[in-house]
Amino acid sequence: MRDAFDPYEVLGLPHGASRKQIKKRYRQLLRRHHPDVSEDPARAHEIAAELGRAYRMLMEETWQEVVEGDEFS
Repeated sequence: MRDAFDPYEVLGLPHGASRKQIKKRYRQLLRRHHPDVSEDPARAHEIAAELGRAYRMLMEETWQEVVEGDEFS
C-alpha cells in the first residue's frame, strides 16, 4: 500500500512552514524541474505536476488557517 501524499515532504519543507516559505520552495523546485530545462521532459512533467499538487494543497491549508483565525475580522 502506498503511503499517504505528504505535500511538505514533496516540497522538502518542515510541517508548519509559512506561506512565504512554501511559495519560495515551490518556485525553486519548479524552475529546477521545468520540462523546458530538464534532460528528461516526460519525468520533469510528472515532477512538476506533483509539485503543483503539493503547492495547491498547502496554500489551501494555510489559507484556511488564516480565515479560521479571524485575521479578517
